[in-house]
Amino acid sequence: MTNQDTDDPDTDPSPFLPPWARPEPEGDAHSEGIAVGHTLPSTGNPPDDLAAGSILLRTPAVFYQVLFPDGQVFTNSNPSGNQEWEQFRISTDPADPPLKADASTTNIPRGTYEVRIEGVDMGNLNAVRLPADALCVTEPGGPCTPLRRFLVGDLVSTDCEAGDPNEPPLPGVVVELLDPLGGAVIATTITDASGLYSFPVDAGTYTVHVADSNFAPGGALENHVARSPLFLTAAVTDDNVLTFDFGFCSARGTGTIGYWKNHPEAWPVQSLTIGGVLFSKSQAIRWMSTPSRGDKSIDLFSQLVAAKLNVLLGNHASCIAATLASADAWMGTHPPGSNVRASSSAWTQASPWHTRLDDYNNGLLCAPHRG
Repeated sequence: MTNQDTDDPDTDPSPFLPPWARPEPEGDAHSEGIAVGHTLPSTGNPPDDLAAGSILLRTPAVFYQVLFPDGQVFTNSNPSGNQEWEQFRISTDPADPPLKADASTTNIPRGTYEVRIEGVDMGNLNAVRLPADALCVTEPGGPCTPLRRFLVGDLVSTDCEAGDPNEPPLPGVVVELLDPLGGAVIATTITDASGLYSFPVDAGTYTVHVADSNFAPGGALENHVARSPLFLTAAVTDDNVLTFDFGFCSARGTGTIGYWKNHPEAWPVQSLTIGGVLFSKSQAIRWMSTPSRGDKSIDLFSQLVAAKLNVLLGNHASCIAATLASADAWMGTHPPGSNVRASSSAWTQASPWHTRLDDYNNGLLCAPHRG
């Protein structure tokens, strides 16, 4: 084994491991500075290699070389030891070494690069990982897997009420990454349970599009209307661009008292609980069709039934959540037919809820009207 391994200043210390390095028990990778399986004195700081004299020691010690297409050669004479992760980074910024890189250069040219591993290390698995897109083949002749340096993407969510930070995300939405020049689809992904998505990319200009298939029957955005452009374009230069946000609102639409009492076939349920009391569809429609004659308990009951049906239909309801709870509690002590007058203190309390529910049912708040 190599006896030259010391701390690598540009490698993050334990417990960091790159996402592709497999730790135990799945693999054998260990963080920088972690000594593994030592029973003899060791070298390095912290100690992470067997000392000279070990029966496993070979001379010369292992070292890596990176040969550039233009003839530049960079040697890593301090490779990792004992299954330890260390990076060997070559930077174009002369100020980076030694804390941010192992070596510096003024030019990283296009062309064919060669990586050499010299020497024998019987206790380590040596690996090469390319940190950017590359056209290359492995020794058996298979293509290298490219890694892209940046991410574009962000969030797809409900957007029915401007400025509401608590609107729910939209999972399962198909999002496409497009070539902005020809419009061809480069990659496709699906939003996760939090509505988040991203694409790995290199520097360049990219367009992200919410796929048309989302709006088909059974799609994640069926019966939704866009509240933002369906195509967003931005340039990626030297960092992630996580600002590709899309918002949608349910297009099912709200119905008024008149709609719900005249369209019993459209009810999504056969009964509703109002004020803690279960009303069948026919009972609720009967009350909604009863002239109130100044009894405000009937008026609020009717608006509350319509609002609850609109919510059950899938319309966004964050703007009336508190109103629904307050009105429902009020109906518990003032059921329909309680003869609540407009001049009463009870109606002074409930009147604002009635107005807000009426606005919601007419599509004036956070959900559109049926139209």
